Amino acid sequence: MSAQPWTPLADGAIPARHGDRASMRALAIMARYPRPGRVKTRLAATLGAEATAEVYRAFLGDLAARFGRAARRDGYTLVWAHTPDPGDLRDVVGTAGRLLTQRGDDLGERLYHVCGDLGAAGFREVVIISSDSPHLPATHIRAAFATLDWLPVVLGPAEDGGYSLVGTHTYPRPADLFRGIQMSTPRVLADTLARAQNLGLEVGLLPVTFDVDELPDLRRLAGALSAPGAGVAAAPRTHAVLRRLALAPLPVTDAR
Repeated sequence: MSAQPWTPLADGAIPARHGDRASMRALAIMARYPRPGRVKTRLAATLGAEATAEVYRAFLGDLAARFGRAARRDGYTLVWAHTPDPGDLRDVVGTAGRLLTQRGDDLGERLYHVCGDLGAAGFREVVIISSDSPHLPATHIRAAFATLDWLPVVLGPAEDGGYSLVGTHTYPRPADLFRGIQMSTPRVLADTLARAQNLGLEVGLLPVTFDVDELPDLRRLAGALSAPGAGVAAAPRTHAVLRRLALAPLPVTDAR
């Protein structure tokens, strides 16, 4: 482990303080710098590398706006757990949170190390989400931390058999929850639940959501963001990009 995995941001370098429950909670968003050809390669195979990077940049901007506000309101620290890249993620997400460099050879290792590095920084409850669900509401994060009040693990299932959210306690060390889990398969959730059972850990499950991995998922997101009474406000940057790419209709006005 490096001695200082943190890159503090201007208004987000808030150290965890023992005894203050809210300040001992961290939300980590797994992220990449939106470089064409390096992000969301399955989507890029049909949408193109440049357009996909533009969409992903919008995802990050919407997540930063939503969870930057929610972190201040609901009392946790926002962290961007990013892959190493010469690009400065602060140019994309602004000062909404802190940066933490991911470590590990595969996703399971990286998730474990995010939990461990945040635990070493003093956070006792960690919730991790992907950056593939720009529509994920702040209520899911509140529910995840509420679940950690009485259970050691919480998962947010995804429709593809994986999960878009995982939360756990880090003291005295994070549970070795991801060992032996083959990621990016339809069995990720089932295998993780089995692993938790083998470790004697009870798991709370949140409502199912969907990730955006391929073009049909993106079209589904576009429809959700254009629905009456819903979505544009949830992810305005994403909706604007999808409009420019002719993937999203104009939002429908609820006439009631």
